[in-house]
Amino acid sequence: MIQSTTLVLRVLLDVCALAALAYWGFMTGETRRVRYRLGIGLPLLAGIAWALLGSPTTALPDMGIQHLVLEMVIFGSAILGLIACKQLFLASVFGLVVILNEVLIVIWSRI
Repeated sequence: MIQSTTLVLRVLLDVCALAALAYWGFMTGETRRVRYRLGIGLPLLAGIAWALLGSPTTALPDMGIQHLVLEMVIFGSAILGLIACKQLFLASVFGLVVILNEVLIVIWSRI
């Protein structure tokens, strides 16, 4: 049950990362056009990268360290986006939950 909860939390964290990237994009641009391009394009790009390279159902073999780097880039970008938007509490909580979830996933993969 805990293992299933950990995996569900991971999916929710992925969605939150995309939402944080969209929030940063919509808050950053100087013009409406730039805001919409960043707010829609950046999460879309991150989602495509994850689907092609990081998803458990990808056709690529297990990439090990490259997979970890991809996770760090996506989650790190989301955290930095929240910090840039002065959402320090959300960035802190999100970062801590991501780390906790990653540790639990590693523990469950070794059992």
